[in-house]
Amino acid sequence: EAAESRRRMELDRKEAESMAEKEARRRQRLEMEREAKRRAQDEENERLRLVELDRRAKERAHKQEARRMKQQEQMKERQEEAWKKQQEDAQREQERFERLEEQRQRTAEENLRSREKQAVRIAQTMAMQKERVENQRNVYLKRMSEEAARREDWSRQRDKELEERRR
Repeated sequence: EAAESRRRMELDRKEAESMAEKEARRRQRLEMEREAKRRAQDEENERLRLVELDRRAKERAHKQEARRMKQQEQMKERQEEAWKKQQEDAQREQERFERLEEQRQRTAEENLRSREKQAVRIAQTMAMQKERVENQRNVYLKRMSEEAARREDWSRQRDKELEERRR
């Protein structure tokens, strides 16, 4: 019975060792599975992190491109506005030049008409003065001729009276 008991104890010990080995293998397998799961989770987390980084980089690039396009559009609009303003300024300057030219032309025409009127007035005044002088001369000549005729008549009359007195 002691041998049986030892044999049983030996079997129990072997069975316990076998159970302990199985438990150790099971624990090791579980630990390896947990480690594999952890690595898989870490890899998935890293993959997700890289996907998120890529998404953010694409979003950033998209925003930069949108900003660049907006800046180009704004620059184009500014250039168009500047060109339009330049055209309007040139048009206003041309209109101003034309108005000044028209004003200069009107002023020149008015000055010419004024000079022509003045020349006509001067010519009329000179003609009137010439006529007055001519009239005065004619009046003077007529008076002189009348005076000469009167003197001659007077001289004749006097000579006649003297002649009659002598007789």
